[in-house]
Amino acid sequence: MKKTIFLGVLFLLFSFSFVYSETDHTSPKDVAIAVLNAYKAKNFKELKKYAMGMYKLVITDDFFEQDDTKESMKYLKSWDGKIKDIRYKAINAGKKKILLAFVYYADIPEKNDEIAIVRLANINNKGFYMSFLGLDTLEKADFERMNKGKNGKPVVFTLRKKGMNIETADGTQVKNAKLEKALSLFDKLDKDNFYIILNRTKTDFMQFAYSDKGYVAEYKENGEKYEASKVLSKSEAVNLIKSYYRNDKKWKKNIQWQKQ
Repeated sequence: MKKTIFLGVLFLLFSFSFVYSETDHTSPKDVAIAVLNAYKAKNFKELKKYAMGMYKLVITDDFFEQDDTKESMKYLKSWDGKIKDIRYKAINAGKKKILLAFVYYADIPEKNDEIAIVRLANINNKGFYMSFLGLDTLEKADFERMNKGKNGKPVVFTLRKKGMNIETADGTQVKNAKLEKALSLFDKLDKDNFYIILNRTKTDFMQFAYSDKGYVAEYKENGEKYEASKVLSKSEAVNLIKSYYRNDKKWKKNIQWQKQ
């Protein structure tokens, strides 16, 4: 069983390296509904938008006429257009973080102990795509044992367990500092103690410089350095630190950055 899961994870990682789509993939519920509608309409071009890498090559104009596809689609007739529930399973695969979503869309009349699901995978918070070809069945007891997420939503990347190494202009150095400590040190910045550096790794970091007008923010990642295009307010800087700790990638999107 463990070997099967391991091989499946490796296959997901390989497939995901070929993913590109302009479609929104942030909500597992919305992605599952789109997948189900594409299957129901037998629209292979639409279905491709939610497929990983090499699976795009499998989904062709005769895809819905194949016996395996017909077998996986047979429970679609029981779908009422709504999603019943979602469960999650998190997997760490080296530097890759995989969040699997199991989207329960229909009951199986002839099998009370099984449900019809859409399998989705999100690798490194890059969005949900079909895991393999999406449609599958699952034992209801296994589904109910899985994680419900938080308030019905997935927690893709939580706060860093190991924290970050932090240094400030007054000589303070803290190893493995958690978010609360980082915010406390940031709050102490002034004209004399005018900068703070959050070291994520030995080479990647984010730093802030205090001024009367606000905070200058910079970060370094993969050997390249960027600076915020404007001076940030204190609340903007605090939200940026929180997002950087969560590694939810919003810190890259919510601020306009200029390469130095």
